[in-house]
Amino acid sequence: MVSTVNGVHQSFERQHEMADPDPRKQELIDKVSALVARRFGGDWDRAFEYYAKVGGAAGLVNDDGVSKILKDAGYGWAMRGLMTGKVLEALDTDKDNAISLTEFRKVFQN
Repeated sequence: MVSTVNGVHQSFERQHEMADPDPRKQELIDKVSALVARRFGGDWDRAFEYYAKVGGAAGLVNDDGVSKILKDAGYGWAMRGLMTGKVLEALDTDKDNAISLTEFRKVFQN
């Protein structure tokens, strides 16, 4: 009986991992997609330009811009505080401490 229970448990874990490795990532993508659809009519370039201006960086979204995206997408101040740096780090593939339009599109416009 124990081996059957363990086998079922392991099978469930494998299915769960394959179905969605990080549900928080998908939640973020869904919330930002809804924000862009609602506020910018689905125009990702216009959304990017707006959030790049928030941080004052020309053509780049910095940590202030990421925080504003999270706020506008419905995340509270505590979650924004926890997530801003992690989101910036995850999206900033060239490690210049900002998100370019190419990096932004790669994640949000799949």
